[in-house]
Amino acid sequence: MSESALNAGAIAIELGVPALLIIGYWLNPSRRPLFRAGLVAISPFLLLFLLVTLSHLPKLGEYDFAFGAMWIMCFIPYMVFLAVGLAVGLARVRNNAG
Repeated sequence: MSESALNAGAIAIELGVPALLIIGYWLNPSRRPLFRAGLVAISPFLLLFLLVTLSHLPKLGEYDFAFGAMWIMCFIPYMVFLAVGLAVGLARVRNNAG
């Protein structure tokens, strides 16, 4: 598999998941805690993607190793954070206040 194919797949997943979580958040109010936990878990990665992409824009057209490598190197940690966030969102919270 080529590097550009890996980049395209990683970009599609890493940007598609937040879009799906946001759509799910608005369409399914009963599962909002799950979607919210997933979004919060991956928000540091989204901020990193935004900052590296903004720093890449002036060099558009040139090869930028940091921009290309970011998507592939962040993929596994991104998925781990997403899985942990979704697991936390599925956890039941006891309310012993009363």
